[in-house]
Amino acid sequence: MVGQAAWQKYLFGYQDGCIGAVVLDEGFRIRAVSDELLQQSGYGADDVLRLTALDLIHPDDLERAAEILIEIQGMAGQRSEDMYRFRFADGSYHQLSVQLNGLGPEHHNILVYRLSDVSERLRLEAFAEDVVDSMRMISEERPVAECADWIMRVGERHIKDATFAITVFSEEGGVQTFSRTNLPENVQADNAAAHPLSLPTHVQRALDQHNRGPWRAFNQMGTLDESLPGRVTSILMDTHQEVLGYVESFRSSADEPSDSEWLVHGLIRRIVTAVIERHRLDRQLRRAADHDPLTGLVNRRRLLAEMEQSSELSGSAIVVLDLDDFSWINNTLGHQTGDQTLEAAAACLSNACPDDAIVARMGGDEFVVWAPAVTDASELESLANTICASVNVPVDHDGEDVLIRGSVGAVIVEANEAASEAIDRADRAMYVAKRSGGAAIHAA
Repeated sequence: MVGQAAWQKYLFGYQDGCIGAVVLDEGFRIRAVSDELLQQSGYGADDVLRLTALDLIHPDDLERAAEILIEIQGMAGQRSEDMYRFRFADGSYHQLSVQLNGLGPEHHNILVYRLSDVSERLRLEAFAEDVVDSMRMISEERPVAECADWIMRVGERHIKDATFAITVFSEEGGVQTFSRTNLPENVQADNAAAHPLSLPTHVQRALDQHNRGPWRAFNQMGTLDESLPGRVTSILMDTHQEVLGYVESFRSSADEPSDSEWLVHGLIRRIVTAVIERHRLDRQLRRAADHDPLTGLVNRRRLLAEMEQSSELSGSAIVVLDLDDFSWINNTLGHQTGDQTLEAAAACLSNACPDDAIVARMGGDEFVVWAPAVTDASELESLANTICASVNVPVDHDGEDVLIRGSVGAVIVEANEAASEAIDRADRAMYVAKRSGGAAIHAA
């Protein structure tokens, strides 16, 4: 193996025309460092020789750096430049260009990498790669929190000493802020109280500027804050002009961001907006797949899935309700009144059933209630009576009341009985009640 005194010779030819060079052995341990690099980084030679190359890489760049080191290990040749953040002796991180050179098996798989200042070309190439990765991330349907974390890492990679916070408004009216650092208390309070109709002052200012446009200009990608020097705020807005949230960056400099920084803010704003829109669309699609569009209750497919996945199916209660004379309501009073009747029945059932019960519309005027906590005959009969009584209510039709009534069948799921089989049994019990004159129950 290479002797300690011989490591330095591998620096020759690699340290010229750059900040410096580093020699790594097969285990990626640092074996030699050029004097210029030691001087600029502030490390002592003895300190550096106790480290590996990965010990000096920013945590957010670590995985990518490790993959590339492993990829080139054992190969002879030069790899194209890449951009990484390196920790100097004072704890600060500096963005540098890295060019890896593999010397191959004949030189014990030694690696030499050259460190240089980051060129504008390399900076743009790295930014373009992150744009592509961000678009891929959207297509992979990852959770919003994971996407937000990735996007903030991108921002911190491309804007020196910046940290980010992403505040998102939910469709239900809630608010959530994602950040990778501890935010100041006043910022946390502002974000926690934010609402699309009641924005913090600096966010409202950013919204006003966003609405003035043109939004594609660099100086419209966010607003530089005067109340908190260095903060830049960008509005997240969909194509319908609904405010989805906002992005804040906290920079070490209070100066106007450069064009490249504005470009990063623009990417973050667009990607976060796309993530939120995709997440909302996914929720809408999942809800459409699992719920009845008229009543909002779960549909047959969702009910069966819940029941089949449950460990509490055997011994639980199933109640089937079918509205009496519903065809007469539809044919005589019209389908609009029929729809109102179904909506009213669904609301009555939801209010009457236990909190842990699942109420589903199976189709037409038939509803099913699955109550996992109802497990004996007396509780079953009580629940069936409650459900039957709950729908005995009037529905308004042109100022006149139309009475809703229903027939009920109820069963306890038997051991090893499939969900669909138990529902069929309850359905047959319901028809027994219907044949008795309706507005009745039959427990089987």
